[in-house]
Amino acid sequence: MSRTFEIYDSRGHRQLSDSDLPLRIGSNNDGQVYLDSGQETEGFIGDSHGHLFFQPATVFSPVFHNDRKINASVWIKSGDTSCIGPHLIHYSISGDRVEIRVSPAAERVIVPPETPHPETFSPKQKLPKISVKEEETKRRHRAKLLKLTGFLFLILLVAAFFVLAARPLAITVSPEPDSISVAGFPPVIKLGQRFLGLRGEYILKTAKKGFKVLETPVTISSEKTANNYTFILEKLPGIVNFFTEPDNAEIFVNGNSVGMTPLHNEKIPAGENSVRIAKDRYLDVEEIIMVKGLGFEQRFDFVLAPAWSAVPLTSEPAGAEVVINGQVLGTTPLSLDLLKGTYLIVFQKEEYSPLEIELMVPAGENLSPEKAVLTPAPATLELTSTPAGASVLVDSVFTGQTPVTIQLSSREEHIITLSLPGHENLQQKIILAPGERENLSPTLSPEYGTIFLSTDPPDAELFIDGKHHGKATGRVKLALRQYTFEIRAKGYKTLARTVSPRKEYSRQLEIRLEPEAAKESLKVQSPQKTAGSGPEMILLPPASFALGSSGREPGRRANEHLRQVKINRPFYLSTKEVTNREFRRFKPDHSSGVIAGFSLDGNQQPVVNVSWEDTVRYLNWLSQQDGLEPFYREVNGRFIPAKPLTTGYRLPFESEWAYAARYAGNVKPVRYSWSGPFPPAKKSGNFADESSRGILSIVITGYVDCSR
Repeated sequence: MSRTFEIYDSRGHRQLSDSDLPLRIGSNNDGQVYLDSGQETEGFIGDSHGHLFFQPATVFSPVFHNDRKINASVWIKSGDTSCIGPHLIHYSISGDRVEIRVSPAAERVIVPPETPHPETFSPKQKLPKISVKEEETKRRHRAKLLKLTGFLFLILLVAAFFVLAARPLAITVSPEPDSISVAGFPPVIKLGQRFLGLRGEYILKTAKKGFKVLETPVTISSEKTANNYTFILEKLPGIVNFFTEPDNAEIFVNGNSVGMTPLHNEKIPAGENSVRIAKDRYLDVEEIIMVKGLGFEQRFDFVLAPAWSAVPLTSEPAGAEVVINGQVLGTTPLSLDLLKGTYLIVFQKEEYSPLEIELMVPAGENLSPEKAVLTPAPATLELTSTPAGASVLVDSVFTGQTPVTIQLSSREEHIITLSLPGHENLQQKIILAPGERENLSPTLSPEYGTIFLSTDPPDAELFIDGKHHGKATGRVKLALRQYTFEIRAKGYKTLARTVSPRKEYSRQLEIRLEPEAAKESLKVQSPQKTAGSGPEMILLPPASFALGSSGREPGRRANEHLRQVKINRPFYLSTKEVTNREFRRFKPDHSSGVIAGFSLDGNQQPVVNVSWEDTVRYLNWLSQQDGLEPFYREVNGRFIPAKPLTTGYRLPFESEWAYAARYAGNVKPVRYSWSGPFPPAKKSGNFADESSRGILSIVITGYVDCSR
């Protein structure tokens, strides 16, 4: 329901809605219905289930409703009038529009009856004489007597019917009211604590000081046992005053906001009521108050505790800006009043790195956080080289390959080392200021080696790393790195060879090409080969063996089981891990990273930090180097084996890896990567020994690779 209230009083016209209920009537300027005189609050207009009612402020207020003095709530109908002192309040209700008008009470004119009271005649005054005949007088006398007799008989007849048809009505009210009445037609007769009446609907009304007036329908039925009613009177609410220290706190009673402190003359239901007091920057107070009710006035006082703490903030050096939630609140030293909670405090100062501190602030305490110590802002080094791709070490730690941008601690000396195969190492010391950005672009001096080629046939052509170089017979001067030489001649098979020039001495290569016309004997797989001029590989024969582990074997996983496996074809397997140098021939900018301050990017170290996709790309590249069809092909961004399967390089199958690790070259399967039990014997191999304890999380206790 959404009604509109039109208010007309001496302050003019206002328009209110249901959300403004209840409406206060009185001389208080904050009231919705204003009276020119009288108490600040004379009464209220409220709503119950869509029906309006008028309630006097106290049971002692001289208030009349429809010219009947009231001391409890009454329903409001269109056309009703309330009288409060010299004011009349008129109610007009039409649909969702309610009009309330306040006007001065009109003076009442007292008018006596039209005929004079009999006692106004003087005893000595003579009444006028009426001249009638005696017979006429007797006749009239008999007629009157007959009417009186009939009337008395009718009364007796009605009384007899009432006695026979009436039913008792028992009403129990707790506590005992000051007055009780049952209204209706035909009227009931009160007999002590009971009533006697005919069947029908009646209105029971009771009143008692300090309690709400009870006005409710009761029914007298033919069933005698059904005419017993019991009622409990409801206490009038208490008049409660709320005070807080400090003021302007919001009061919530039973979850509903009732106003701001100081709050006077608030009507609160009798009994237990939950009260919550809320004020910005103060802790909420929640209590249960006991309200006497019965119109009694009570006072409740509350002291609010602050929800903040004083937080002094200092820094080294001083003068740092303090930022909380993106807002600069000042510079250190600084004292802030922070509300209870957890804060991320940022200290920032020019030429220093921002410092973030998480601080938990309780309520009502004086904190002493530790001084925020700022570190100088790092410097930035943008490093390029000619040629590019040089490995960069900063203070002996690998940090990438040129071009690269490096963050350096400021005001400290750093040693920058650049190395590139086939070039002399370059080393430079540098000290940068906080926030400084420096560009270095050194040129690396190449180192050369000489290769002498003698080929048969002499007119063969030389290709170096896939690029045509000229005749394959003669001298070639190259920078010091690894190259792939291909010697090609018409009518001859192409020969590929990996060549690494040396600075200290020249190399002599004598190459004889095999004619294509020569009959190829049955291919006999070599026990060893080199994949793409890179990893060395050995040939492992077909085999049958038991894959997995038995239930009695220590360390067996729950999902493992023993099964017989047969490998039908021989296969090649790399004897060592792929090194950084070998992998960078495929991906020059790869970095294996750093662990515990130690570089993993040495040329002879195993390559790490490689994704599965980059692994199979590298294998396909190796296949292409050896003229083999790649084993993997890329479909929609995913790599899958080619169909039909090719002879290109691939990752080993589980059975191949298990056979190579546990069976190949062994009389019986081994459990570890060394021969014998755990722990390994001295000098068993390069494993995670005690020297790795600062780098690896798990090491072999007591084992040292180089122990004697």
